Amino acid sequence: MRIVFGLLLIISIGFLGVKIYAFNTERVLQKEKLGILNAEIDKGISENESLKADIQYFMNPYNLEKELRSKFNYKKSEEKMIIVVPDQ
Repeated sequence: MRIVFGLLLIISIGFLGVKIYAFNTERVLQKEKLGILNAEIDKGISENESLKADIQYFMNPYNLEKELRSKFNYKKSEEKMIIVVPDQ
């Protein structure tokens, strides 16, 4: 009877050891995933702040017009546009 109890105890301890190892491995993997997700969240937060700053900048009509003029060659209807090409 003692031998059977001893074998059951050894098998139980071995089983628990394997399960603890599996749980620890899973914990490490989940911790790595959490780190990656936290980095993505931080990136999203910084991008959000940048977009908020851009929105504030473009809320001013003068800044919006300035950007339209520089990027899209925007001009008012009463203006004439002259494009100067530098010598090479």
